[in-house]
Amino acid sequence: MEQIDLNFEKYRFIDLTHEFKEGMPSFSPYIHFSNLSCDVGDKYNSHILQLSEHHGTHVDAPFHIGGKKILNDYSIDTWHGFCNVIDLTYKKPGEFVLSEDIEKWEKLHGNISENEIVLLNYGWDKKWKIKSKKTPYSGPPEFFDNFPGLSEEVAHYFGRLKIKMIGTDTATIDAFSNFKKAQTSGTLEPAHKILLIENDVVVIECLRNLDKLPPKGAYLFSFPLNIYKATGSPVRALALITRD
Repeated sequence: MEQIDLNFEKYRFIDLTHEFKEGMPSFSPYIHFSNLSCDVGDKYNSHILQLSEHHGTHVDAPFHIGGKKILNDYSIDTWHGFCNVIDLTYKKPGEFVLSEDIEKWEKLHGNISENEIVLLNYGWDKKWKIKSKKTPYSGPPEFFDNFPGLSEEVAHYFGRLKIKMIGTDTATIDAFSNFKKAQTSGTLEPAHKILLIENDVVVIECLRNLDKLPPKGAYLFSFPLNIYKATGSPVRALALITRD
């Protein structure tokens, strides 16, 4: 059998994944506790995790918001591909990404193509903070408050382009006002509905280090766990870029 030639000398990986740690921003508790310990005479050290399918850096399937498709309905090829990394760090808290923002980026860097991945860099990962006894905070974490997000017009645009995945370094691809409305009114977040259900574009949320990627040319790997009937899954998101 011919050996596969994987020459990574010209490339390096950028880790886009937040570390799982108790006290991290989450809508439900992440718990990590000892099951077996050599300190008490067990032969092994082992821990038990209690986590949501949507803890940390994770992907969403349409089933998450009432659609029919679960994660395992998607080909493994869905979870990797070339990226368009859109700099939106100039957006103020709570603002919407508008068509002119995307048009400006495409004029500078070239058009986004079908079957590519779009990653939205707001710089919001800098607000990811771990809650502990030394650094307590009251109310919701700053990471979950007043984040920017996609307008419906931009969500429709990406849907028409038939991109295969969209990612963000915020808690959700929708802006905070639409997220909050969905929580209180029972409606769906509009960008989620447009992309996940109407256009079959999967979503990856809570990324980090997007500022370390070029506007074009990075290659994303973001494989979910093989969970039966999953609405989503934590991923180890890595981007491959050239060393220069």
